[in-house]
Amino acid sequence: MAIYAKVTRIMTTDFAEISILDGIDGEAIDNTTYIAEFKGKELNVRRDDIVEVVPTDNRIMNESKIAYVLPVIGLILGFLFTGSKPMPERILSGVLLGIMMLIVAYVMNRRSRMLKYRKYKVKKIIKTSPHLL
Repeated sequence: MAIYAKVTRIMTTDFAEISILDGIDGEAIDNTTYIAEFKGKELNVRRDDIVEVVPTDNRIMNESKIAYVLPVIGLILGFLFTGSKPMPERILSGVLLGIMMLIVAYVMNRRSRMLKYRKYKVKKIIKTSPHLL
């Protein structure tokens, strides 16, 4: 049995927010929205499209947690690069570089966070949106 959904929002190039429909022309079952993955280069999914989805397992990428080692490395490097400065400046530079690396690690892991919360995968577009944008 096919599961039909309406795209409520495009989150990134490969992920969209959907709400499950009662049928192809039906209303949304409830106000719950789910994250669905689609191939951005193959499917041109837009807001208000009616799509067919299949359930998938969530995937947690353990190797993506390696990126959170970057702040520790930044803290150490910031401390070491300012070796001739007084101790408060060395600590401050290490903390600032560590914070910057934390932001970089968070941005780098967006795809793995989306894969963690996805529930469905878009199989095909049933009806395209009447809107141009």
